[in-house]
Amino acid sequence: IVKTTKDTAFHRIGGLVVYQTDTILISYFCNLTDSGIYSNYMLIYSLLTGLVEQAFIGITASIGNFIIEKKPKEVYNIWKEMYIVMCFVTVLFGFLFYQLANPFVGVVFGNDLTLSSVVVFGIALNIMFRVIKNPIDKFKEAYGIFWDRYSPIVESIINLVVSVALAFKFGILGIVLGTVASNIAITMLWKPYVIFKYIFKEKLSKFFLITLKYTAIGLVGSGISYAFIKLLNMSTEYTIVNLIKLFAVNGIISFIVILGCFLIDKQFRESMKKYCNVAIRMVKK
Repeated sequence: IVKTTKDTAFHRIGGLVVYQTDTILISYFCNLTDSGIYSNYMLIYSLLTGLVEQAFIGITASIGNFIIEKKPKEVYNIWKEMYIVMCFVTVLFGFLFYQLANPFVGVVFGNDLTLSSVVVFGIALNIMFRVIKNPIDKFKEAYGIFWDRYSPIVESIINLVVSVALAFKFGILGIVLGTVASNIAITMLWKPYVIFKYIFKEKLSKFFLITLKYTAIGLVGSGISYAFIKLLNMSTEYTIVNLIKLFAVNGIISFIVILGCFLIDKQFRESMKKYCNVAIRMVKK
């Protein structure tokens, strides 16, 4: 128990360090003004990722019971359904953040306190990594895998080294890309390797194939949504009225188009139907 507690503490502290590193590095390599501007975007980041994490609170025990009762293949199938649905949520959140973060910050905090679109895109990628990691983390935690306590340290080192290396030339963008690099290494490589090897007893290649498949679908959906929204030629002036219009148009178009693209896939349709039925039963209770 003591060892597990220590391992869990390593993960919690390591995770905190990773997500605080960017602000510290921006303050050092750029200036306090840039750090303040970046923190405005982190408020939106925390809100979006917090919504998803709240939805996953309380299901770790249920997953743990399922892991105990079922065979690895059945556990893998449940995880796969959850992961596929979360791919849709991830794409939708990432796209909406990219489209709406600057207008929101411009209206709420001021036109001169927005970041370049390429930096916003980098932050959007980190939001997507933070969202998609939930089904991976929850199954890992439910199985009681905390022995990889050095992975958060490795993640922090990768983040720090890449961020510092790129910060000299690219500034804030370089620091954001450092977090992207650490997310790829740990969230999309190490953690999937652990759960596929020790929980599902499946080849890691299956994870990459699923991820690539729904990334492609997401890119198509995002591209079509972006094209439709561009055709509307909406005002880019940062006002409250325009912000409301942007939220409505981007929200409706991206949801319909991206969901439509995902629904073409049979596995997504089946997974979505299952979780919609679960949600309906919970509401009726």
